[in-house]
Amino acid sequence: MKHSKDRKRAAHAVILAAVILLGAYTVFITPQAVKSMTPKVSVIFPQNMQYTPTVSCNGTVEYSELFSLTNEMPLVISKFTVGVGSKVDEGQTVALTDKEKTFEQLSALYGTSGLDTGSIAAAMKELPESICATSSGVVCSLANTGELIMPDTPIIQLADKSSLVLNAAVPEGLISRVKTGQSATVTASALDTSFEGTVSYISSCARKQYNGTAQETVVDITIEIENPTSELKSGFTAKGEIKTGVGQTLLTLPYSAICQDDKGEFVYVFKNGSAVRRDISTGLELAEVTQVLGVMSDEEIIDDPRDISSDCLVIKRAKEELE
Repeated sequence: MKHSKDRKRAAHAVILAAVILLGAYTVFITPQAVKSMTPKVSVIFPQNMQYTPTVSCNGTVEYSELFSLTNEMPLVISKFTVGVGSKVDEGQTVALTDKEKTFEQLSALYGTSGLDTGSIAAAMKELPESICATSSGVVCSLANTGELIMPDTPIIQLADKSSLVLNAAVPEGLISRVKTGQSATVTASALDTSFEGTVSYISSCARKQYNGTAQETVVDITIEIENPTSELKSGFTAKGEIKTGVGQTLLTLPYSAICQDDKGEFVYVFKNGSAVRRDISTGLELAEVTQVLGVMSDEEIIDDPRDISSDCLVIKRAKEELE
């Protein structure tokens, strides 16, 4: 009987020791094990973004109007006193004539037609020594020196600097959104600065053009550039961004935070140490983010939620871990 009681006491002692060891394991070991097995996540906040719908187009900066300086008599230019790109004032001398070469070339041209050299020589007396600009502007082109320039053929072409425009092409699928009077931003490839402008012309016809090796249908438009500087030059390649709608504020998330299954789109909200599924819908898709509906700007959203399931325990990564 005594031995039986001793065996019972020994058994109770073993059980008590096991309970104590199990409790110690639960207190000191299990939390660490659970913590090491709990996935770490990065959280982000939805961001408000200002968005204005636009249509992009590419083209060339050009002068909208050119003024040609001509002479009523044929002549030969010996020298231009200005160059392409020079600013010219009204009345300024832009070229010097060569009467001797003019006489020689006119004699060779008309001598066989019965026009005597005396008549040509008399006409030379009316030929001016120099050519002056009849208006102010920027020199766009010059005739060749030493060659006979016939009447009404441009000796020099001028343009008003303020008449710079962007002549561009818009894909046919977007042209319905473009209207005359819409504001636009013009950025030349050679410059860091942008210029404001207005759509002033939309062609009534479409045309074909090659985009790389593919052919596309486009419509030509013109954007008048406001207050161009001397840095902006005719012939520059430029891009136009036409504002086609009213600006609005969008709540956005990166695509990496958006999940999708057969039930639809959703995100995981970090809440009380858990990943809580939240069904959402998306709107406008932009380059790096998308508009989201169904979350608040102050909610923490799990970014790139790999191997995460709804209501599972998660640990938020410390700031230093993200740097």
